[in-house]
Amino acid sequence: MVREFYRMKATTMTLSERRQSVFPQDWCERVGLARGGPVNVFDLGEAGLLIRPVRPPSAEELESALAAALPKRSKSSQAERIVAEVMKTVREGR
Repeated sequence: MVREFYRMKATTMTLSERRQSVFPQDWCERVGLARGGPVNVFDLGEAGLLIRPVRPPSAEELESALAAALPKRSKSSQAERIVAEVMKTVREGR
């Protein structure tokens, strides 16, 4: 992991008055954002920002989430809560 840090390429970006910026094209292509898309931004305080693309859940993750939500003597509202929790977990990458 330490070696990866030293291989990082520094890129200068400009932030407009409207807080808009253009991300490096090679990064966008590498993470699947060449045509745009949502990103999660984590404020790391003095360490800066961590920006990660939001990945849609895979077919397997969706199937698992839906299977977990099948009612087993539970109310429909409880199934909806289970689906919401599973989807949140999947999107956060846990």
